[in-house]
Amino acid sequence: MGRRRNQDRRSGGRRGGSRGLQAWTRGLVPWLAVAAVVALACKTVEHGLTIEAYAKRPLAIESEDGARRFAMESAFDPTVRAFSASHGKPDYLYVEDRQSLYFFYTSTDSAAVFRRDFIARSEVKSFGQIPGNLLKLLPAASRERVLASRARRTAKALRGTGQRRRRARGPAALALSADGTGWSRRHFEVAAIISRLRTAITAADEGISGWRRVPGPDGVEQRRAESDGIRFEVRPDSVTAMTAIASGPSATPLRARRAYTRINRAVFGTRAQHVNQIVASLAERVSRDPSGKTRIAQRIAGRTVRIHRLPSGGWWVYSVHP
Repeated sequence: MGRRRNQDRRSGGRRGGSRGLQAWTRGLVPWLAVAAVVALACKTVEHGLTIEAYAKRPLAIESEDGARRFAMESAFDPTVRAFSASHGKPDYLYVEDRQSLYFFYTSTDSAAVFRRDFIARSEVKSFGQIPGNLLKLLPAASRERVLASRARRTAKALRGTGQRRRRARGPAALALSADGTGWSRRHFEVAAIISRLRTAITAADEGISGWRRVPGPDGVEQRRAESDGIRFEVRPDSVTAMTAIASGPSATPLRARRAYTRINRAVFGTRAQHVNQIVASLAERVSRDPSGKTRIAQRIAGRTVRIHRLPSGGWWVYSVHP
């Protein structure tokens, strides 16, 4: 009888301890929830209060500010954490405001845009090539490297296309002589180039007319004409176009694109489209540097193409040389 009472007391003690633990655990859950809310609130407050210290400037991820802001954004936004885990840390991040964050991967020419409303979790959109409106946010040196990389990729792709076409057609023909072609290995035939520039490109186009002779250095034959705000000049050693450009960084002006498209058509003939594709990226680099220090001189399709800006006069200049 005494043994049973002792067992009952021991059993009752265990049941009482279990009930006490359960009650203590139930009481702890609300406090844990409160602590989580408080932690999230602290992150939200810190994220919002520090926006102005980091906003509106590109932050290299290797810099102190960049690393600190990246850690803050990752702690605040689960979408940022997940994206970084799968794509790696960006080379640059750019805080537009509380709702907008940009990641830049300059080594792969890609970007990601994070948009959020009033909650921490954002929506993300990635780009296989950095859009122009975002590219301008990068430091000038990084922007130039991205554009140069694009130009190299474009040129490589075009070379590959040309090689495949040549293999399909067989051996390439020798360079044409000056007779009837508009150019030779040593000089342009001025009359032939002007004749091509006079030719209309579209039904609405009138071609370039009003050509006049202008004395050149050492008696070199030289002719000029103006059309739609573009100045054209044809010499045996060059075919040139000049047009106005805004004083600051800008995209290549429409008139400039028309100018190099027309000259390439007159000089390169059936290869003009190939040349235009290469020139487009090169022209963009020059247009976005208002200092005039970016000057292009590149051999394309057997000719030397030069592109530069004259900041003092506000001119954008394109020329092709034999």
